[in-house]
Amino acid sequence: MVYQLSVNPPHLDPAARRRLATWQAWPRPGAVGGIGIGIMLAELTSSTTGFLAGAVFYILGTVVLASRARPQRREVRRLRAIDIGPTATDAQLAQCARLLRLAQTLRDAGRARDADPATVAQHLIIWDRAYTEMGRS
Repeated sequence: MVYQLSVNPPHLDPAARRRLATWQAWPRPGAVGGIGIGIMLAELTSSTTGFLAGAVFYILGTVVLASRARPQRREVRRLRAIDIGPTATDAQLAQCARLLRLAQTLRDAGRARDADPATVAQHLIIWDRAYTEMGRS
């Protein structure tokens, strides 16, 4: 089983967070939009024109979002771990344990913040520590 934990930088402002979230979500809605445009235009014009318009929509959207979210994308930290069952090495199991521990810490901090708005500062401290620890991979 492959595990992945992505942690966004804690210092992002709301607009940068939205750009990053839009970039991360783009592949599916962008593809659906491109296919939808392609089908609509294929009905109105030729199938080649529809296909090209859908492809241009997807490619241009990707380029614009990639360029606008580039600084934030570079700061996202990812931790991947692989557990291949009984044949997993000690290092692989340790990496899995580390990833799961960090994920649980962030989940608990998020739940505490949601339950009590007074813990927002504490949540940011925990988030920053997890982000920093992931930088030491």
